[in-house]
Amino acid sequence: MSFSFFLPGYMSQTTNLEKPHCPRVRCYDEDYLEELAAYNNARLSGDGKLTAAFILNYVVSLLNLLIQLFCIQYILKRKYFKKSTFFSILIILSITISFRVLFYILAITTTAVITNSISVFLTKSSLYIDYCSNFFSLAITFLMSLNRCFCFVSKNWNSKIFDGKNVIVPIVLSAAVSVSGAVTCILTSNIIRVLYPGLGYIDMGSDTGFKVLINRIFFVFPISSVICYVVLFYVLRKQNRQVLTKSTNRNKGEQKVFVQLLITTVLYGTMSILYEVLNLINWSDTALQLTFISIFSVLNYLPEISLPLLLVCNSVQIRKKVSSWIAPKGERTIVTEHGITTTTSP
Repeated sequence: MSFSFFLPGYMSQTTNLEKPHCPRVRCYDEDYLEELAAYNNARLSGDGKLTAAFILNYVVSLLNLLIQLFCIQYILKRKYFKKSTFFSILIILSITISFRVLFYILAITTTAVITNSISVFLTKSSLYIDYCSNFFSLAITFLMSLNRCFCFVSKNWNSKIFDGKNVIVPIVLSAAVSVSGAVTCILTSNIIRVLYPGLGYIDMGSDTGFKVLINRIFFVFPISSVICYVVLFYVLRKQNRQVLTKSTNRNKGEQKVFVQLLITTVLYGTMSILYEVLNLINWSDTALQLTFISIFSVLNYLPEISLPLLLVCNSVQIRKKVSSWIAPKGERTIVTEHGITTTTSP
């Protein structure tokens, strides 16, 4: 998700990092930005190397990109998108995240090396792309949850919304709502992105405008996804159906996908709650606040990484792969239906 924080020295605050009695009118005042740079240079190690927080954020971004690309390749190779609309939506989500992360890496790398009009443009563009993509991820995750829910609860509604070209409408609506929400959020709250050498990008914005309202509106999507799961469980139980315990491979696969979606939405909800908590705390120590923000920035990747990672791990049957690596090639242990263990040799 996209979050901005209120730091001491921002907008009309009368305190800043180095000179507590020096007022600042605008956070993007050149003197203020120089002050931020000086403060963060002090956080760097003596030999000029970047801190562990910056490197970890960079590495997690790369890991996120690799997982998304692997998920896209896996779905296309197995042609899952032909079997279910769910995987078509997942491909769109992974492509969106991949583009955002790739642009983020390009922007932060360029800005860390040079400071000119190009780096300023990349930084500002990455801010808008991040907000649009993150809001879109929330909306599209809800669509996938709704699709899984209707697969069990209402085949008719599932067909009307998600079958064939019908799925284009909710996807386009999700994109339109996400982009309009992101732009409104950034412009009305004067959100800017600043590169902290020891931490990476930090988004700062005032408490005015629609920033808080829009973030809380989009928080409805993970809540609605959880509600989909509750409705599914209630309907199946009320109808006394045995879908959740059927032994068919298709139903088992659908159940696992929905549980994986539930984990993802719970993670999105958890990050939203953590964001609210961080903003409610009255920080007296800016260094401590920045430390928590750096930790939050890394944890914020978990929701979008979790779904493709869980899907791929479940599909490739990690347990069997690990067993095949551990056991000697010439010897395999087989457990029969009656619990009899046998060992085979070549």
